[in-house]
Amino acid sequence: MVFYAELLIFEHNRSTTPPSYYHMNTFSFWHKLAFIANCCWLLAWAMKYKAFLPDGHIRSTVLVTGLVLAYGLNVLANAWTLVLFLGGRLSASEAPRWLLVLNFLFLLPQFYLFFI
Repeated sequence: MVFYAELLIFEHNRSTTPPSYYHMNTFSFWHKLAFIANCCWLLAWAMKYKAFLPDGHIRSTVLVTGLVLAYGLNVLANAWTLVLFLGGRLSASEAPRWLLVLNFLFLLPQFYLFFI
């Protein structure tokens, strides 16, 4: 349960912090989420050969995120990037270049393993 005093403190801190701190760009958010899913995909494929995570919630979360969500999120994030790039609307401030490149590099083996 959240107390009224905590809400007042949160609102006070929010009023002194610039709004850009609280609002993440949607494009950047989806690329970061795709990167996390790609890392789970890498862990899931590594667990195929050696189970290093104990059975439980963490292992099942990594497997579901990596083997189910990573493909869709990465395809959508890269398709969105391609549309913005071809339209000339991709700016450097929307997402870091290294994140875009890594998500694309993850896409190549995912396509290979998904279709072959």
